[in-house]
Amino acid sequence: MRPVIAIVGRPNVGKSTLINAWLGEERLVAFDQPGTTRDAIHVPFERDGRKFELIDTAGLRRRGKVFEAIEKFSVVKTLQAIADAHVVLLLLDATQGVSDQDAHIAGYVLESGRAVVVAVNKWDATDDYQRQTLQRSIETRLAFLKYAPVLNISAIRRTGLSAVWKAILQAHASATVKMPTPVLTRLLQAAAFPDTIIARTIPERGMLEWTSGVLQIVVLILGIGVLIATILLILSMRAGVQKFNQTVDRLSTETKPLLANATAIVGDAREVVAMLRTDIERVTEAAEALSEQLLGAADATVRRVDNVNAVLDVLQDELEDTALSAVSAIRGVRVGAGALTAGMTHPRPRRTPVPVNANDDDA
Repeated sequence: MRPVIAIVGRPNVGKSTLINAWLGEERLVAFDQPGTTRDAIHVPFERDGRKFELIDTAGLRRRGKVFEAIEKFSVVKTLQAIADAHVVLLLLDATQGVSDQDAHIAGYVLESGRAVVVAVNKWDATDDYQRQTLQRSIETRLAFLKYAPVLNISAIRRTGLSAVWKAILQAHASATVKMPTPVLTRLLQAAAFPDTIIARTIPERGMLEWTSGVLQIVVLILGIGVLIATILLILSMRAGVQKFNQTVDRLSTETKPLLANATAIVGDAREVVAMLRTDIERVTEAAEALSEQLLGAADATVRRVDNVNAVLDVLQDELEDTALSAVSAIRGVRVGAGALTAGMTHPRPRRTPVPVNANDDDA
């Protein structure tokens, strides 16, 4: 069975670039924009005559930033790739440090029980201060991965890749090693009871034999104490449950009158609300009628004002005609008065009477 290596990390940390560097060709699409890889891509790989399977996964973002259905599918495929892998290569970005999302991804790998190798990519793009800060961040935020090797690489410059591959092979060998029963028993004994228990291994059976009689007595006493404490706890829980039931019954008895009063209050409140609704409807109807009356009175007033304005206009026209007639009369009077005055100032010459001829009379 060929070993399966999954490369995981946040978006745009250089996962596809690293696989292309191992393959020696641009087989995977690598772009500086996050989210280029959407699906887990399985790539067969052969190194030193041994066949492997590399899995290029989609970058995992924080859960609060995952909205699209295709991105949720990518997250599921990445988690499935972690579960299917023998060794997981956790890739970090040296220029951005160790974020909370990196710690979450490392937690996923740890919970899956897979061998893990940590690689810090873009190491060549940092200065000494950034490197020191990054190392302290790895020690604090990834403290639960102290057993995992941490290597500094540059995928685009292809530096440090051989050391990463050696660490992956060592992690795979450690994860798939088969231990004899005595060795496994000693390891479990040393891990579980490193100082307080004297134990030895029986090679024939591969089991532990306790050699301290005092320890057996202590264990027995502790067991009896735990049993007694458990019995007392159960009895106290029963008493507590009984008291709780009694309290519930007493409260239900005491609250019945309150519930009845509350029901009556609610009924009275409903009646008051109904009366208020009726009064409001009446007031609304009266207000509507009053508004209609006011509107009618306003219309009548407007009509009256219009009539008055028409009468005023007629009177104004008549007054203007009368004024014109008066002006004309005044002008005529003035002219007559001027003529009269002129006649009185310059009298007419008298006419000489013509004598009557006697002949004319006789004739």
